[in-house]
Amino acid sequence: MSIIQTLLVDDELPGLANLRLALEQYPNWTICGECKEASTARTLLSNQTVDVVFLDIRMPRESGLSLAKWISQLERAPIVIFVTAYSEHALEAFEWHALDYLVKPFDDQRFAKTIQRAEALIEMQQGPIYQKVLSDYLEHAEQPSHQVTRLAVRHKNQLELIPTDAILAITSAGNYAELHLTNRTLLHRITMNKLAEILPAHFIRTHRTAMVRQD
Repeated sequence: MSIIQTLLVDDELPGLANLRLALEQYPNWTICGECKEASTARTLLSNQTVDVVFLDIRMPRESGLSLAKWISQLERAPIVIFVTAYSEHALEAFEWHALDYLVKPFDDQRFAKTIQRAEALIEMQQGPIYQKVLSDYLEHAEQPSHQVTRLAVRHKNQLELIPTDAILAITSAGNYAELHLTNRTLLHRITMNKLAEILPAHFIRTHRTAMVRQD
């Protein structure tokens, strides 16, 4: 596997040191930056390619959860792995597509499982099938006249192809849209205006913040 560029974000020096030590066992993982606050991490992520972010949650000025929300909006969002002393934020963390949630202190075996999961996901994302699907979707989504029959949705750091006929309704959530399916709701980074352009005609916009499928 190629070199994995890794960013560490933790306001406490011992936290950074522990992550640095844990990653020494994995030679293909390279630390490209260490940040003690979210604003510094934003700057770094805006200016260089990062594959994985190890992220603390409770930090001064801006929390790791807020930073993770911002990261999830990036076109090529890195994998986010939370590393925190607090277990109660796990549910909210996974809402922002975190791959894993490590509770401090973690042992080598638990950390190894996280590394394996991240490497498996990166290998899948770098594969030709994933890249072709993503490329085709982005190309078609940029064409206003093109009506799609599937939406490529990031869910739990994987790309899911959701048939438009499986969507019952759509509601706006800022720069995101909530896709309401029969048994679940998915959050997709796209505006309602863009959806109105690319979805088939049987999707009716009932409000500026809502659409329904009429069969």
